Amino acid sequence: MSCTNSLLQPRTGPWQPLIPFAYELVTFSNAFMWAAVTPVIFWFASRFAIERTGWPTRVMFVVIGLVLAIVIDLATSVVRQHLFYSPTPVSRRWRPWHACGAYGS
Repeated sequence: MSCTNSLLQPRTGPWQPLIPFAYELVTFSNAFMWAAVTPVIFWFASRFAIERTGWPTRVMFVVIGLVLAIVIDLATSVVRQHLFYSPTPVSRRWRPWHACGAYGS
C-alpha cells in the first residue's frame, strides 16, 4: 500500500507541478469544496435527527455521505491533473513491482 501511495502522491511520485504553488492550490481547493458543502451538512444534521430515524434513513445518510466524499475526491483529482504533469509516459510494459523495489528490480 505504501508503495502505491509513493507512486500516486504528487510530492513523491512521478507527478511534477506546473506552477510553484500547485500543492497549495490542490489542498486549498479540497478544503474549499468541503467548506462549501459544510452548511448543507449542518442543515441536514439539524433537520433530520439520526436518533429519531429508522435504519433505512441512516443507510441513506451513509450513502449520501459516501457519494459526497467520492465526488469531492474526484473533483480534487481533476484539479490535481490540471496542476501537475507526468514527465515520463507509462509504457505498456511498466510493472509496478519493479518500481517498488520488490522482486529484485
